[in-house]
Amino acid sequence: MKKKFSIVMPIYENEQNLPTTIPYVIEHRDLFSQYDVELVMVCDGSPDRSYGIMKEYKEKYPDIIKIACFTRNFGQGAATRCGMEMAEGDVIGVISADLQDPLELFAEMLKYWEEGYPFVFGTRAHRPEKGFGGFASKTMHGLVNKYVDPRYPKGGFDFYLLDRKVAEEFIAMDAPNGSTQMALLWLGYEYKAIPYDRRERTAGKSSWKFWRKIDAASGLFITYSKLPIRLSFTLAILLAIVSMLILIWSIVFAIVVTVEGLAMHILFAILFLALAAIAGMLGIMGEYIWRMFDIQKGRPRYVVKEMVK
Repeated sequence: MKKKFSIVMPIYENEQNLPTTIPYVIEHRDLFSQYDVELVMVCDGSPDRSYGIMKEYKEKYPDIIKIACFTRNFGQGAATRCGMEMAEGDVIGVISADLQDPLELFAEMLKYWEEGYPFVFGTRAHRPEKGFGGFASKTMHGLVNKYVDPRYPKGGFDFYLLDRKVAEEFIAMDAPNGSTQMALLWLGYEYKAIPYDRRERTAGKSSWKFWRKIDAASGLFITYSKLPIRLSFTLAILLAIVSMLILIWSIVFAIVVTVEGLAMHILFAILFLALAAIAGMLGIMGEYIWRMFDIQKGRPRYVVKEMVK
């Protein structure tokens, strides 16, 4: 009896890609001929025609395709989790709908899975993104690698393969905030990383905008690192030392030089610096408090409007 391979694809604003992507996946199932292949697509509340296109192909390939649609946009992590929950495979692969990541690489990933690696992912040796967005992504992933987890590849990853057991452990995690990729690394399973060159996008535009990257990065650091708290504490200590030194200097300078109002100006400068630092530290603490509160609400990670298996 063949093992089953589930390909999970989160969907958001992909109406220009899906008419090419879905047939491509269906037609290239022979790359994985030793497995029964299913395609699981989850529409993350996309405002375009993505879900309509998904339904058309579901009708055409009812035994191969499974689909679901959220009531609104809950995020890529939620769509990926839902896809894993729907998947029936012994092994589960996750890939983006724009096919910038090569579908063919799953064949190599599956070989490593058969050898015993429960977690295999592709690392981007080259990122086609240019300009400030590309710089921001590269910087974010580099900081995560250096300060959060050295196992996290500097090029980032969202193209990977999981054993059923790893997927079930991830699904069972009670952690709605943070990065799916970091959560998978946190589980601690042995992994294999495969470098590859990511393709240029041929249709549509990425929905992964700058502020979404900032939100994802802040969530990742706060959920999986002590760095923000330690930076906040270090900043408070440094500010106290600097303020004391400037205060002593301003008193001595005012006595010796006797420039009218100089000491007051310096003290006001210290005050504004202190207020700015306090505001920053309160912002960091607020992020922690909000995320703890968000978890305690007990709300579902996502709400499914329709699911067709």
